[in-house]
Amino acid sequence: MTQSYADRHSAARVLDPVTMRPTGETRPTRGRKRGKPKCKKCGKEFSSAMISKFCSRECYDAYQDSLLFTKTCTDCDKEFRTATKHKKFCSRECKNKVHRERQQAKRDTRTEG
Repeated sequence: MTQSYADRHSAARVLDPVTMRPTGETRPTRGRKRGKPKCKKCGKEFSSAMISKFCSRECYDAYQDSLLFTKTCTDCDKEFRTATKHKKFCSRECKNKVHRERQQAKRDTRTEG
């Protein structure tokens, strides 16, 4: 005798009353794997109430510092730190000073010629 689809599948599975899933079946994890996370800077395992990538503020600050580039200003030769590797000037004043000098040089070449 053949059983109906419902009889075949409901008899074999017992549902967990809390999750309403068949017993022994777990929900796949999304994002971070279960367990203690590892610090992105020092690699130490830590526990946190929130999802975090760093074990302490010191590790976070050290990681942020490692992302900065040390450059030398084209105008005043002062060293400065920047998040982008394409910056040439330490401040807006240096940038504007060089821009004004270039504009003045362009005006002078036009009037001489």
